[in-house]
Amino acid sequence: MKIKMDDIISVRKTGEKFKISWKMTSWCNYRCSYCYMAKEVAKGNNHTPFEKILAIAERLDGIIERQAKGRNVELHMIGGEVCVYDLVQVLEKIQSLQLKIIIVATNFSAPVDYWKRLKDYCFKRGILPKIIASFHLEQCDREKFVKKAIAVNASVKCVVNSRNINEYRPYFEKLRKAGNKIQVTIERDNINSCEQLKGKDLEYVNFLNNEMKKDSKPYFVVAVRDGSVHEFGTNIEFINSIDVGGFDPHNFICTAGIDGIRIAQDGSVRRAGCRHASVSQNRLGSIFDDDILEKLPTEPWICKTTEAGKDGIMMHKMCTCFGNASMWRS
Repeated sequence: MKIKMDDIISVRKTGEKFKISWKMTSWCNYRCSYCYMAKEVAKGNNHTPFEKILAIAERLDGIIERQAKGRNVELHMIGGEVCVYDLVQVLEKIQSLQLKIIIVATNFSAPVDYWKRLKDYCFKRGILPKIIASFHLEQCDREKFVKKAIAVNASVKCVVNSRNINEYRPYFEKLRKAGNKIQVTIERDNINSCEQLKGKDLEYVNFLNNEMKKDSKPYFVVAVRDGSVHEFGTNIEFINSIDVGGFDPHNFICTAGIDGIRIAQDGSVRRAGCRHASVSQNRLGSIFDDDILEKLPTEPWICKTTEAGKDGIMMHKMCTCFGNASMWRS
């Protein structure tokens, strides 16, 4: 079923968690040819010093106390590549008892003992650790990747297309038999469709994604004008359900900054990580500012984000607030 953009009334997150999305670094020890950050990585000047990482972590308790308001906190640790840091040391700097979930997005290049130590530390503190291991055929030892993922029960994520799907299949099957969750994103073409993956290949990818969602609650729900409600587990799943051009959040009322916050690698605090990140209204200041807690938002705002090509043709719309914010038409 395709949803018409004009029919969407609201996109609401599920659960009552406060989400902190922390982009710790843009540096990565991999050099994937398809990576959108590859040029920046090649420059070699985008590695956040560990001392700064620890300093930012020490300031997160104040953000949690001010914004979470008693809700459980879900901390997303993303990069670049975050396993170049000792994440146990980082978490030791965050003392809030409201921290209940960490989600680590990683290329999974660190050894298995690194991940076991991280999980053991989290369990001792009553924190649920979720490791999302990105499977890069170009860079990793494939057999070692699979064995490690099975050993620490990591969820596996990757991007497939018609050229690489058959390379992934044998490894997917080993992971499935071991009970690992697999999230597969289809590489999209310039009209936001998945026509380049067809027939049994497309059926197989849909099967894997449906398997992953079996025991999971929806990440967010979408209400449309005819009264129906649609549940989605990922942004991509929702984006691909829109009839033309994707989702345009422009002029929706948004709770980004109230239900979640974004921390950049330089310590800047933003309501969200979307295209609005370049707009002054979104950037709230630095986590090191003495008055940063007073700058945190208390009311929803009107989203001004829209993504269109220079020729005015609507391109992909990707709202990165889903899951940490709700949006509705005014």
